[in-house]
Amino acid sequence: MRWNLHQKKIQKHHQQAPAYKNPLFAKKTWQLYVIQRIGLISWLTILALIVFIYFIFYSSLFQITKVEIKGTVDISPTTIKEKMVDWQMQQGRWVIFKQNNLVLFDQNWLVSNINQEYPIESINITKDFPNTLVVSIVEKKPEFVWVSNGQYYYISSNGLIDQKIENSEPAASLPHINDESNEEISTGQEVLNEQKLSFFKELNIALIAMPSVNIIAYSVPNIIVPQINVSVEEGYQIFFETNKSLEQQINKLKRIIEEGTIIKENPQEYVDLRIGDRVYIK
Repeated sequence: MRWNLHQKKIQKHHQQAPAYKNPLFAKKTWQLYVIQRIGLISWLTILALIVFIYFIFYSSLFQITKVEIKGTVDISPTTIKEKMVDWQMQQGRWVIFKQNNLVLFDQNWLVSNINQEYPIESINITKDFPNTLVVSIVEKKPEFVWVSNGQYYYISSNGLIDQKIENSEPAASLPHINDESNEEISTGQEVLNEQKLSFFKELNIALIAMPSVNIIAYSVPNIIVPQINVSVEEGYQIFFETNKSLEQQINKLKRIIEEGTIIKENPQEYVDLRIGDRVYIK
């Protein structure tokens, strides 16, 4: 009897005692398994991301090693490559990267810089992976060349100086306008307002249609005076005024040619068409 009571007390004591677990031998639950798997996947993802960033942005895999400039006529492709492309390749992108990587190279930035510097009709930039950047350019086609102080410049469609011409050979076929004042000219400066530019275009067309007028060049006293002088092969100049009717002045020129007056008078210096219905010949 006593033994049974003793046994019951021991059993009761064990039942009331707190349970202790050894963490080294704890049974793994499914929640713990999921957490461990997620942790492993996260570390693998981070590792893969680091490897990806290295190979894409830091390795030589997509380094720009070849630059092709196509379509230029008056603009030097070497100048565009060295002044624009090579410079941009050394500039940053997203703070920590350089743009000498084909993936990171900012096409819009290059387009903007070239457009600010040169008269461009269109630009197309192609990334030819893995290492080639292709810049295709269509230049604007100017109608006149401005000559001042021995320097040559293209005139844009709105009468502004587009760019200085380093190689004047491609511009030889365009009409030249000589500034007799030899003023210093800068890119973007207006040398012909809208009215004077329109007059020049129409005058050039009208004179080309007259076989007896052999144009050498156009000239202006300066960019302000509304006067255009036309030098011809016969050795004299024809004076036009841009503020007056071109049609009236052309008709006067045609009349003295058809009547033989210009041959009879044999001008040595000028034929002045600017004053009313009269023509002054010297």
